Order: sequence, then structure tokens, then C-alpha cells
Amino acid sequence: MSLATSVSLFFVLGLTALLVGIVFWRLAPNRGRTSAPVAPLPMTRSRPELAAARRGAKNLLPIEKKDRPLIAASEILCVRADGRNTYLFDGRDDFFCPLSISEVEARLPRQFFFRCHRSYIVNLAHVRCVKKVADAGVVELDPPLRRAAPISHGRVAALREELAAFRSGVMPPLRADLTNKADAARAP
Repeated sequence: MSLATSVSLFFVLGLTALLVGIVFWRLAPNRGRTSAPVAPLPMTRSRPELAAARRGAKNLLPIEKKDRPLIAASEILCVRADGRNTYLFDGRDDFFCPLSISEVEARLPRQFFFRCHRSYIVNLAHVRCVKKVADAGVVELDPPLRRAAPISHGRVAALREELAAFRSGVMPPLRADLTNKADAARAP
């Protein structure tokens, strides 16, 4: 056997062994780890309010914060949608909520919250004032950190009526949500 033949045979055998090793490594459950696989951590979120939130309790909303997985509706001042993300504002911090703004709206008590824009829901108890700006408007909230939310053109009058009824203590009848300009034009 010549030297060139033995080198090429050695190369082919080495390459075959390498490929077989890679295939077995990819199929192995530990993927080359020498330590035992880590056991999953036990669920620490077994509190009753978490179970209620999973069942769809109206007054608790899930947020993504390690030490506080839920927030009560009474603590929320404003809900803001940014693209596909929803953020709940409690007066100091914005919390990411995994629900869509429509799902959040469905869980909030309607007598305290008003959807003033397709991307904003405000807590009527924390509205400082409503200002007319051009064709639409702005609602200013009065938490420790002031925040403003836009009002859609067709919802300015409805928000003012709802706010007046809320402040006078008269509970208005359940309103139909104004989802677009055609609904706003038909609303009383």
C-alpha cells in the first residue's frame, strides 16, 4: 500500500467517524452535556389570585414582572397599546401585559374605564381634564407622573358625558363600544 493510499484511507475513515459522532451528538438528549439535566423548577405561582386570573377574573390582569405577576384593575390608570404590545400604567411604572388591548378592555369594569382611542383606555377616576386639540382631543391623567392620552375625534363628546356622569355619581347605562368612525357617527 502506498503512502498516498494510506493517507486518503485515513482521511476518509476520520471524516466518517467525525460525521457519525456529530449525528449521535445531535440525537443525544443531553447534547454533549456531562452533568445531569436540570430539573424544572416547581411552580411558585400557586396563589389563588393567579388561578382566578387564569380563569378570567375581571379585576386581575397578568403582567410580566417577577415579583408581581398580577395587577388589580383598581391600580391601573391607563392602558396603552403599542403595536402588538400592551402596557398598563399604574401611576409610576409601565408594565407589559401579554393580553391584547381588546382582551384587557373586556376584563376591566366598564363603569370605571373608557376606551378613548384605539390604542388607549383611561381610568375615569384619574382623569384631570379633557382638552380639545384640533379635531380630536387629549385627556390628562393626574397620577404622580402626569400622563396624557389622545382621544379619537368621535369619542370626545362621549368621554365628556361619561366623565360627567362618573363624577356626579350617576352610573350611565352600559355603552356600546365605539370601534370606528361609522359607529361613532351613529352613537347618540
